Amino acid sequence: MEQWQKQREWPSYDHRQPLHPYLILRAMPLTTAQQLAITIRVLASRSFQLNAGDSFGVAQSMVSRVVASVSDWFHQNSERFVKWHDERSRNAMQHRVFHDTGLPGVVGAIDGTHIAIPKPGDAQYSYINRKDFASINMGAIVDDNYRFLWFSARWPGRAHDSRVWRESQLYRPLRASRLIATAVCLRNAAITFREPDPYDDEGIEIEWEDDIGDGPEPDLNSGRNIT
Repeated sequence: MEQWQKQREWPSYDHRQPLHPYLILRAMPLTTAQQLAITIRVLASRSFQLNAGDSFGVAQSMVSRVVASVSDWFHQNSERFVKWHDERSRNAMQHRVFHDTGLPGVVGAIDGTHIAIPKPGDAQYSYINRKDFASINMGAIVDDNYRFLWFSARWPGRAHDSRVWRESQLYRPLRASRLIATAVCLRNAAITFREPDPYDDEGIEIEWEDDIGDGPEPDLNSGRNIT
């Protein structure tokens, strides 16, 4: 696991630190590494908790408690791991990406995905996306080492990507500071950044295709990405 982490240069944290008080497993003590591995297995593979339990030699009820508790811990501590650039990290990323690709001014890779959820009882229409299943519309930006810089997972599946972006806490700071100097080209959207007009503070123009039509849906999990 440590070798894989170094290869991918993922954000580091001491996995020996316990996840208490969010995770207390008295019936069958598990190390923090085991708890993380179980949670990642369930979330990444979308497998049944029973299958994950068999793989790690624990009961399904234990898997359920582990996933809930570890997820809660990360939710409570998300600001420790998901941070936008400071000036140093931004400049470093721009240098690395320019060195590797020749693209100037890149500060992140943006993409979106639909997270499937059970159909909610209330207002379920707003959660049914264009692929006809209930979901949360999630948008995220990562750096060139796959570290999350920003994410939003608060909008129902029917919400357009433009709304997810415009209503985010990152939209205005980016627009005000003009951190992004390049154009972004997504499969079904074009985002351009221009000099703000003194009479119009809309520093970002976004053109979106509201309807894809009868053609194939865009693959939301594919890399469209460069910001």
